[in-house]
Order: sequence, then C-alpha cells, then structure tokens
Amino acid sequence: MASLDRLYNSVFGAGVKEIDLAEARTLLESDRPPLVIDVRQPHEFMSGHIPGAVSWPLLGGGAPSLAWLSAEQVIVVCASGHRSTIGGRRLVKAGARRVASLRGGTAAWRAKGGPLAR
Repeated sequence: MASLDRLYNSVFGAGVKEIDLAEARTLLESDRPPLVIDVRQPHEFMSGHIPGAVSWPLLGGGAPSLAWLSAEQVIVVCASGHRSTIGGRRLVKAGARRVASLRGGTAAWRAKGGPLAR
C-alpha cells in the first residue's frame, strides 16, 4: 500500500504530468483507480476506448464536469498523447488537482495489448 501511495504522489503532482503505460496500468489495476477521461472525438471513442473511460471531446467538449474536477485523480487519454495534454491543462485550469496524460495515448495502449471497450 505504501508503494502505491508513493506512485500516486509521484504521478499526480502539480500541473499535468505525462505518464507511461506501465504507470497507467498499475494505477488502473489498483484498489483506487483514477478516472479516465478520453478527449478524442465521439467516433474515435466509439472505435475503442480504455474500459471505464468517459468521453469528453476536446474539440467542442464544453466545460468539464464538476464530478471530474472532484475526482481524486484523473488520467486524460487521446489517440497519441497531444490532445490529452491540452485537455489535462483545461481540467487543471478549471480546478482539477491531480491530472496526468497518457503518453502515446490509445495507440500505445492498443499496441501493448491493452483492453479496449466499444
């Protein structure tokens, strides 16, 4: 448990930190998994997303949900990692405190055999 707390503290610092697949998987498989927000467009989200992820399209997505802002920690995901960093910054600006962006996005997740929901 102490090692998981150290991982959470190292990953979710101030601002938006980019995390790798190994860190993301460890966090998602923990007893306190972070909320996953997918900022891709709806057709991209429907083509396959990380199980449990919620859709918040970055382009035209409007204001972030208050529930997301109050989540203990959030991992933001897109196709490759660029839009998720922008989305993460928007969440932090709106008041979210512990936000990370998945390096390589769903492309890297898929390439490493990560499960996808439709």
